[in-house]
Amino acid sequence: LKPLLAAKASDAAQQLTTLSTGSTVLLRGLSHAAFLQGHIAEFLKLFGSAYATTGTLPCLAERNGGAGTASTGAVTKLDDLAAKGCKVFKSSSPETDPKITHVDDNGFTKLGTTVGLVTTNLGDTADACELTDHASGSHITGQPPANTIPYAAGLLRSANGGTATAGANPRQINTLITATSTAKDLQVLTDANAALNSLMKHHIFKKQRNSHRNIAELRSSSSFRTAVAIYLLGSKKTDGSDKLANVEAAIDEKYGTDQDKFIQKTWAIVDNHKIDEIAYDPEGKKQKPLAEITDEKQLALALQFYTQKTAAELATKIEELEKTKDTAVNQPKDCSKMEKAECKPEVGCKYNTTTEKCEKDPKSTVVQTNKETEKINSGVKCSDYDTKEKCDTVKRNGKKYCG
Repeated sequence: LKPLLAAKASDAAQQLTTLSTGSTVLLRGLSHAAFLQGHIAEFLKLFGSAYATTGTLPCLAERNGGAGTASTGAVTKLDDLAAKGCKVFKSSSPETDPKITHVDDNGFTKLGTTVGLVTTNLGDTADACELTDHASGSHITGQPPANTIPYAAGLLRSANGGTATAGANPRQINTLITATSTAKDLQVLTDANAALNSLMKHHIFKKQRNSHRNIAELRSSSSFRTAVAIYLLGSKKTDGSDKLANVEAAIDEKYGTDQDKFIQKTWAIVDNHKIDEIAYDPEGKKQKPLAEITDEKQLALALQFYTQKTAAELATKIEELEKTKDTAVNQPKDCSKMEKAECKPEVGCKYNTTTEKCEKDPKSTVVQTNKETEKINSGVKCSDYDTKEKCDTVKRNGKKYCG
């Protein structure tokens, strides 16, 4: 599984880089989505008869005259929109990457054409519909606004005093595309939906396809091929370049070409691996196959649990090895007294199939380590003698000691 996991880790790192570089686009997109979401909330609350036609000016009203003139003609129903000539934002291209140039506490001070606006400021007095102050406060905070109506996620501004104002402190809904029917007047609702859908199509939100379960796609993965060269073919180079020529044959031999068999032979092992429920749930008492754990928080807790458990076990093992260092535990056994089942390289022995007896294995790491340790402890370190001639001169009790 090492090549598969190495390839997955490499691709995950690349995806993280992609997400990082796309963060600016993501923030712009989320800002645009928040504006559209708030705009929908504004209309739904208005059309739900949340405001009366008397008292303070309603959220939507018919502009009556120029700057300094009070607004009249509350817009409280869907049908009133067409009758009052009240138009709303209509995005020309929801697929376009939104670039909101500036947003402050009072809303937009400037909007670029990439979000569908053809004018640079919300200050045009030619529209028959305007946004006015309202004493009930914000849809977001519930607090009365200070000459600002934070509808549409706080991004639309209003003038004070309930009068139309030209210039930099507007309260009008700027008309971009002429509407000729109620359906077009309500275009903001369909635009908002289209823009949100468009946002979700962005590569940042696309669910990454799990190519690591597809043997055909794995073959073309450079990270997988490198991992095969290193882990299966023994390449000592970080890029596996000295073994890449043999990678295809190694993949065929280890993983095959049949997709179903590949899944059963490799990923099925991972999916069916049993995880202790206590790894992610303090009350857990059973085990569950890894494939059945889909909650990311539970997976993260399980990973942390087993990482800490492995570290603790390793620390205990190291402590045990330190205690048994250079003791009889590491000494070669008397191979001649061992049965075939006990005769293993781990204890410095090998089984001779001809004589059917257990014998001492001079090439065993246990024997070699013990031999060198014995010589070091005797005051003679044979490894200090780098030629055969020098080794032959070293004697102990009249006998050749090194070599």
